Amino acid sequence: MLTEKLTEDSAERVGGPDDAVDRPASVRAGSSKVRRIEELDGLRAVAILLVISCHYPGFCVLLGGFLKFGWVGVEIFFAISGYLITTILLGLRTKPSPYTTFYARRTIRILPVYLVVTVLLIPGIHYEHILQPRWYLFDQVFFLRGFTDPFWSLMANLFRHPLRSLLHLAPLSTGRALYYDNSVPRMFFTGAAYVSWSLSVEEFFYLLWAPVVLKLSRRWVTITAFVVCAGALLLRWLLCAGLASYFWTACRFDGLMYGALVALVIESARQRQQLNRLFWACLGGSILGLAGIWIYLRPVLNHDPRTSLLFLTFGLSLTGIATASIVGILVTQAGRRWLVGDVLRWRMLVFVGTISYTMYLVHVAIATLIGGLPIGALGRACLALGLTIAVAYASWNWLELPLLQWKDKRFPNSPHPSEPVLSGFSERSSLSRETARTSAGSRS
Repeated sequence: MLTEKLTEDSAERVGGPDDAVDRPASVRAGSSKVRRIEELDGLRAVAILLVISCHYPGFCVLLGGFLKFGWVGVEIFFAISGYLITTILLGLRTKPSPYTTFYARRTIRILPVYLVVTVLLIPGIHYEHILQPRWYLFDQVFFLRGFTDPFWSLMANLFRHPLRSLLHLAPLSTGRALYYDNSVPRMFFTGAAYVSWSLSVEEFFYLLWAPVVLKLSRRWVTITAFVVCAGALLLRWLLCAGLASYFWTACRFDGLMYGALVALVIESARQRQQLNRLFWACLGGSILGLAGIWIYLRPVLNHDPRTSLLFLTFGLSLTGIATASIVGILVTQAGRRWLVGDVLRWRMLVFVGTISYTMYLVHVAIATLIGGLPIGALGRACLALGLTIAVAYASWNWLELPLLQWKDKRFPNSPHPSEPVLSGFSERSSLSRETARTSAGSRS
């Protein structure tokens, strides 16, 4: 899932001298550089911990099963990604070779760890005999996990009978058809491959959204974002595919687009107080809408609302608006003293958020590896979480950070933030942090 899991991009672009926006305190006034926003790293940590909580059997049964709703963490990842990528693309509009810069940096950031994990999963995939290794590799390498059957057959049927699909009232007539889920997740290596469905959504978003932002006017970029949001909602309704449509790339672009709209609003706004009121209003309205849907679907505990077409059609859109509004609030309040900001800037959360991309890729595989230990479900979950953090931290120091430093030297003038130095967690004990801090001064 994902998300943005990409630790590169927790930043806000700052306009030129003619930009009169009341900027957050975490941004240097008058600068054309990109600054990291620690609150977004902390929010990313919350997202990955939610995802892990709903995937690990020892965690998901806690709090009366409430942690089974941890899939909301993926929606948070999508909102962060949409905001950050759109912010970066807006900054690249006036730069030389924007396409080369953007796609090259994305590739260097995403592919190395992703391909290493993909290759390491092959023995487990082969052993379980659920996926054929060659098709597994094909889907993984080309990010096709979000286009699984029966997506194509349903799309063909939609084009053959568009009017019949459009006129049905499935979201209301079958809205309360909830699947009772009192089980706990099973850990297997194939499941570790399936989590890449969210990466499929994000990669195709990068591929298709960059030309829109770099070529069109801001007005048409905004119109395109609204059209995509409406189109994804409509597609989930028309396909009427139940839970499967939750994982399909074409049905999930709106989660990123709401974040993109936040970036467009912030980029064009003039007063921070107006932005705060707007984001708080959107957050409140979306929560009220979600509350209404949940009341209609009651009971929801030990049920999966994603099996309701009413929630899939409208609830996911409201969830996307809510998470994007939270991102907007955090950006406009970045660096200021308030309770939520202080919590999200907590050093441990910033640390976990920084390495969350690799955590997301390996957490199911690690839980599968230790699944036979006789220490109880909760003990295995705690151990798997600790090992996941350790593996992700090692990957950050030995694989990702050297590549990111090279990337920043190769593309020194791109409007990207400096890579985090994990100062909150490891500056006391890690010599590598000095290396990162030295190189950060030359990054943009």
